[in-house]
Amino acid sequence: MAEAVFQDEIEACTVCGCDLEWADCWSCVGDGGYHDCGEDCCCCANPDDDLNCACDVCDGRGGWPLCPLANSHPPAPQSSAENEKSGGGTP
Repeated sequence: MAEAVFQDEIEACTVCGCDLEWADCWSCVGDGGYHDCGEDCCCCANPDDDLNCACDVCDGRGGWPLCPLANSHPPAPQSSAENEKSGGGTP
């Protein structure tokens, strides 16, 4: 499912133009959600096939597109309000 969602989105990094790669969500491990039937000891026949709760980290998408060169991108500029909150300012 995650791959199909990825195909409909932006395919290149807006910073460097590099092709994006799919990164599985760390919370749901790419499943997009989890099974929760309300029982402490689940006796459902196929709980892995019945993902009835969407992951709150990736909103049920299973992951997100990620630039493989993201660590080398320049930092995003801070607004003046964010700069003042972080203790920065004009010297």
